[in-house]
Amino acid sequence: MVLWGLTCLLAAVSAAALLALVLPMRVSVRACSDPVPRLLVRLRVMGRMLPWVTVTDSSEERRTQDQSSPMPGPRATRRSGKRTLRMLREVPRLMSESLGKVRIERLRLNGIFGFGDPALTGEVFGLAAPALYAAPLSDRWEVALRPDFDRDRLEGIAECDVALRPVALLGPLAGFGWRALGPRR
Repeated sequence: MVLWGLTCLLAAVSAAALLALVLPMRVSVRACSDPVPRLLVRLRVMGRMLPWVTVTDSSEERRTQDQSSPMPGPRATRRSGKRTLRMLREVPRLMSESLGKVRIERLRLNGIFGFGDPALTGEVFGLAAPALYAAPLSDRWEVALRPDFDRDRLEGIAECDVALRPVALLGPLAGFGWRALGPRR
């Protein structure tokens, strides 16, 4: 009888996990820097049928670290540095493969940035300007980034709502994992 109950429980958990991978999902991310930095990530499964579930809200997570037991720092090894570099090299490919699987419902960027060095600020703004202002964006996208050439600064608000099916991202994520963490070439 206990074995039957465990089997049913395992089947129910497996079915729920499979259902979560197949059902459409909406993800909402909001980050702002004024008056205090805040990150809010929310999920909604099955489109608009169920309520939002908060994944993380940094305004509620004001954690204090215990000073009596400091956390040991990460070991810096040559191998971990190479693995990190391999992962960073694969991120653009992951983004390009995943972009067609994710639909951006709404994007709002409004901010001011500066690097303290006017030349570097101008270079970054010059690289970003064609992508932000040359092509007509969707009416669901609002982008307003302003450079500050006088000081080191990052202020503003970023909001993004995306719709996706997690199962569609399994292929790009598996490829990324294999290329970044798999056997060396």
